[in-house]
Amino acid sequence: MPRTITHGTMQHTAEYGVDYANRIRFLVVCIVVIACIIIVRLFILMVLEHSFYTALATGSQEVYSHLFPKRGDIYIQDSRTGQVYPIAMNKDVYTVFADTRFIKTDKKAHAVANALATVFHYDDLKKLKVYKEINSRTDPYVRLEKNVDKSVFIQLKKMKLSGINGLTTIKRFYPEGTLASSVVGFVGKDIKGDNVGRYGIEGYWNKELAGQEGYSREARGLKGTWLPLAGRSFQPAQNGVTILLTIDRTLQYTLCNDLKQSMKKYGAETASAILMNPQTGAIRVMCSFPNFNPNTYSQVNSLSVYNNNTIFTPYESGSVFKIVGMAGALNEGVVTPNTTFIDSGSADVGCRISVRNADDAVYGKQTMTGVLKNSINTGMVFVLGDSLFRQYVHTFGFGLDTGIRLSTEEPGNVDSLSRDTGN
Repeated sequence: MPRTITHGTMQHTAEYGVDYANRIRFLVVCIVVIACIIIVRLFILMVLEHSFYTALATGSQEVYSHLFPKRGDIYIQDSRTGQVYPIAMNKDVYTVFADTRFIKTDKKAHAVANALATVFHYDDLKKLKVYKEINSRTDPYVRLEKNVDKSVFIQLKKMKLSGINGLTTIKRFYPEGTLASSVVGFVGKDIKGDNVGRYGIEGYWNKELAGQEGYSREARGLKGTWLPLAGRSFQPAQNGVTILLTIDRTLQYTLCNDLKQSMKKYGAETASAILMNPQTGAIRVMCSFPNFNPNTYSQVNSLSVYNNNTIFTPYESGSVFKIVGMAGALNEGVVTPNTTFIDSGSADVGCRISVRNADDAVYGKQTMTGVLKNSINTGMVFVLGDSLFRQYVHTFGFGLDTGIRLSTEEPGNVDSLSRDTGN
């Protein structure tokens, strides 16, 4: 009997020892698992999501800026000094609004309306309208002005007007006004209300200038709070590229101003000019009139003003095109500068109407130099003929896009070379 009791006690003690050891092992495993979870979470927070929480620590405005890219600036230059000038940039402006819950009396509303009228130069009718809007007592947001310059907003804040606040927004700004506006284009709104480049550089390079939006994704609980253990993905925005044009600021201003004066002098409806570096192909000047101010792009009489006439409107070259035919003839060895022909004033080219000289002039015996000097139409028929002339027009690239990488470029039209117009 005593041995049985002793045996039972020993068995009980052994079972208790095994159970205790299992509990210790389970506790250790739990501690290790929890430690691993903490280490992994710390790695995610401190390494993988470091940029997000750095932004979050500086406030919601910083998070916002990390999610929305800054549109790239556009510059022109002085080709002699190398100095660059912004021609399209971003500018901080303010939307001024009233929280009418803080404007609690008619007297205070009058005082605020009078102060706003002083800053924004309201007339009596406008001031009365503003007074009625801010005297509602219950509306937390009544928009009063938009696109307000920073200096004006600072002046307004110093007045410490009850209920008057402002929201910072970014506006595309063109410090050179109308200068090279047909080259630069402008930033407008699409059907969804988003900013998008239109025409010129802003339009053609919109994707590169706009950059890439970032994103922040996280799980939230029923009360809208973040769930840290559910994970988070954060991608900062990629700002848009900066573009430097080959346009020379001084030459652009000088030549375009002279062109505008000539346009007025001769009563022309449109005018355009291009100045190019023949060694590099760099465009130094590109003028197109009528033009517009991209800061107020909506204030135009016709949408056609946005088109850059130098690349959009076909150019009727006329007699200056004779150098193309002559260049082809010299290249083919058909003629030399001293080759002669007899001009009778008319030449048959197989059309219903013969080619004739201007004012029906007859020049008689002429060299190829004389053909160019006197702009003899029949001489060009002698030089190349229809087939070879057509070949060189296409070889020189007429009728094709230049690839200048500006919006609204149109190829020239050389269809008349392949058909009888009857003229």
